[in-house]
Amino acid sequence: MKKVFKLTGLDCPNCAMKLEKKLNGVKGVNSAQVNFMAMRLTLDIDDDKFDSVLE
Repeated sequence: MKKVFKLTGLDCPNCAMKLEKKLNGVKGVNSAQVNFMAMRLTLDIDDDKFDSVLE
């Protein structure tokens, strides 16, 4: 399942890259993409694991 989240308070592209790298390392996350210019995070997580991963 892919979900898109609006980001706030993200000040620099380097921080966005660090956030994306960290999220991609979380068990259960298939992919995480941070678009700094659009201030948007796209997460792809298996449907049955989505709620537990977000916790």
